Amino acid sequence: MQSVGLFTDVQDIENTVVKNSNGAAVKIKDIATVEQGPKIRLGQIGKATHRPDGSIVDNPDTVEGIVLLQKGSDSDPVLEGIHQEVKRLNEHILPKGVAIVPFLDRSNWWLTRWKPLSIT
Repeated sequence: MQSVGLFTDVQDIENTVVKNSNGAAVKIKDIATVEQGPKIRLGQIGKATHRPDGSIVDNPDTVEGIVLLQKGSDSDPVLEGIHQEVKRLNEHILPKGVAIVPFLDRSNWWLTRWKPLSIT
């Protein structure tokens, strides 16, 4: 049996009623052994880092996260909050050797949009 999001732990699965027999609930734990297997992998992303010396370091197993801005929100304070939280996570929470490294940051996105324009 596989399930995503409906159960929080093995006990939730064990206590699921599958049948009612003569007024007695028959639970999964009454008819089966429930064990937690490996986590379900939903995808994989890789990242290549181009170093100044011309070498390329390939990391085939990278974790990606996406932050979405709520429609109508002011992006400046939201981005500042994200930057502060990433800094806090990197400096105080994540284990040594693990870091959140942004690869697309729209903090200066507007500069690329307005740069081609000139006021005369």
